[in-house]
Amino acid sequence: MRNTGSNPVRLMTIVTLGTLSLIPLLISCSDIHLNQGPVDSNAVVCWGDSMTAGNEGVVDQGEYPAILLQYIRHKVINEGVGGETSSQIGVRQGGIPTYVTVDGGVIPSHGGVTITFKRGYEPLTSPNGSTRGSILGVKGIVTLSATLPDGTFTFTPVPSGGTPVEVTGTPQFIPDTPYAGYLPVFWEGRNNLLKTAVGPWGPDQIMYDIAAQVATVPAGQNYLVLSVINENYPLERLGGQEYATLKKLNQTLSSTYGTHYLDVRSTLVNSYDPSSPVDTTDHEFDMPPSSFAAITAQGTLAGDIGTTDTSFIVNVTAGTLRPYQNLVIDNESIRIFKVSGSQVTLAMRAYGGILQSHSAGMTVTLRDPTHLNKYGDAVVAKAVADKLVGMSRHPWLSPVHPYRRAPEERVSSLELNSPVFSPPEWEPCPARVRADGFRCPRKRDP
Repeated sequence: MRNTGSNPVRLMTIVTLGTLSLIPLLISCSDIHLNQGPVDSNAVVCWGDSMTAGNEGVVDQGEYPAILLQYIRHKVINEGVGGETSSQIGVRQGGIPTYVTVDGGVIPSHGGVTITFKRGYEPLTSPNGSTRGSILGVKGIVTLSATLPDGTFTFTPVPSGGTPVEVTGTPQFIPDTPYAGYLPVFWEGRNNLLKTAVGPWGPDQIMYDIAAQVATVPAGQNYLVLSVINENYPLERLGGQEYATLKKLNQTLSSTYGTHYLDVRSTLVNSYDPSSPVDTTDHEFDMPPSSFAAITAQGTLAGDIGTTDTSFIVNVTAGTLRPYQNLVIDNESIRIFKVSGSQVTLAMRAYGGILQSHSAGMTVTLRDPTHLNKYGDAVVAKAVADKLVGMSRHPWLSPVHPYRRAPEERVSSLELNSPVFSPPEWEPCPARVRADGFRCPRKRDP
């Protein structure tokens, strides 16, 4: 918000994906709650879901914010929470308003009270941690008893001992926002691109949610919006119906945010290993390469399998076999549909790579179709660092280059496991501790 007088307004453009329409929104100060700290162009906050949270899989785990720190050598905060939609991320970030029902109609002076959020607009989605904020000026902590959709929210005033406050209707919960002055990187929308029971979904909703968050960026501060990457399953491959939806969303993000947009999806796709038949197939279908996918299970084949076998047993040594993931054996990727313990009972052969027979004892690697391993995270971190350096008025030094795009210079596991990838300044996402403040592009009851 840029102050232009006693009653400032902001003209905002919302781009929708059906017909690219421009909707001017006038926002008055009465609709926006401001309490941000000083702008810090040298600190970065990464907002997102599990793609940002990272640490997926059983080996080769990584977090792009942690690797980003090695490039820019400035404070980086990881605000990624797995499973969250762009709306839920926006609530945590402070750009999307959320409202509560207070059980009994009173906020007590001591102890907690049960509160209810509208589905899809919760500031907390798991019992791990808590969220600070305020209701009707009463500061407190929100906790959740179990992972959504189960669990009950409790609001506990902090400090206790104040006057009980009567509540009517559905007042706004205002989350604390200690990182409001940091340079934000928004990477979200993967969990509500397609229809979901969690809450609002679809490209138009994602565009609205990101616009609401971008509207909170203070004057003089840069920001970055990252593209959504496709999942490695048939409908999101080149030519698939959902592939077209994803591409259109990313095109709209690009046209809306211009130089503030970064196409990490294309960077990942083009960083494939051409010597790998599986990666080559992924590249042909405009997919991020399987070699960058998180590993959810490892093991060996229990017996020989021929080219027509769609059922076989795996001696699992790490992780768990899961359906709807991609199992790589040598130069072949096999799409798994059904499993029973350590047995694959239904699969699609030659989903990627080359259809082959495989001998007992061959290494089996189950790849997550959605999440990245540390090598993929390194690609994202490098792309973000390069973009931030280009945007910054004060160039950031890059002491280490753990990934280069040329295949012959691909990062080694030895390098990623070296001490340089144990950043001493890394600050993981705290237990939702924020400073008071809330802002939104317009007042909208979700």
